[in-house]
Amino acid sequence: MAIRKFIYWESHSDKRNGEGFANVHIISECQDRLFDFQGLARILRRIFPQATKNQIHCGRVYSSPFYRGHAIITWCGKVPKGKYTNWHQGVGEAWSYRW
Repeated sequence: MAIRKFIYWESHSDKRNGEGFANVHIISECQDRLFDFQGLARILRRIFPQATKNQIHCGRVYSSPFYRGHAIITWCGKVPKGKYTNWHQGVGEAWSYRW
């Protein structure tokens, strides 16, 4: 199962105290099964333990040149600044998919 991970930092976000506001997305080719979404949420919470169950949203990408039909989970909140290996990161960048 291929997984793609994205962090979109808000350009207007206050980055004091080593944190910034960001939108975090994980996109996967998995099926629409609850078990698959729970697995993606576990991956997200392993990196960002501050993401609670009621803040994580799941869906299906319906518009994208690359990810149409893929599963997506999203979370937004204060994220510690740091090096996130294997995560695409952008500042003030718009994502190229809709869900």
